[in-house]
Amino acid sequence: TLDRALAAARDCDDRRLVDGVRASAPEAALWGPRQVTRASGRCLDVVRVLRITGGAPAVEAVALRCQAVLEALRGRPDAARTMVAAARRTFEELGLAPHLLETDIAAGHIELAHAHPAEAEAHLRPALESLRERGLDGETARAAALLGRALLAQGRVDEAEAVGEEAARLA
Repeated sequence: TLDRALAAARDCDDRRLVDGVRASAPEAALWGPRQVTRASGRCLDVVRVLRITGGAPAVEAVALRCQAVLEALRGRPDAARTMVAAARRTFEELGLAPHLLETDIAAGHIELAHAHPAEAEAHLRPALESLRERGLDGETARAAALLGRALLAQGRVDEAEAVGEEAARLA
């Protein structure tokens, strides 16, 4: 489990390893088999620990990005957009382009959760193209799947089908 991995990283006295495990916790909470409220608690725990310990800004931004999607799933779009914007600012300040692309995917997910497919497309299409150029197949597949949903919600069935086929091929 992540708790054991964190304990092992601390035993090694390796700050980068500890940060890596902490960054994995929000992602695992978001995409793992947890209730939204429990997953949200896990993300907020990571943020609190990092703020208390003077932690890593990039790891905190990952937790905020994941929390943003969870807030959208809880029906709180304004909070979700505020959190994803904060994560984006941190990644921009740190120059972490891959994390910015993940943030675009999260922003698209948030807009889809609140029935704004055109806004979702505005985030997802550029992310998809950049991820495709970088050869990041797993992330490209996720962006393509979400973009397909956005296109389908706009009645653009043929485009949605093509993007969905790409997502299935890459996944």
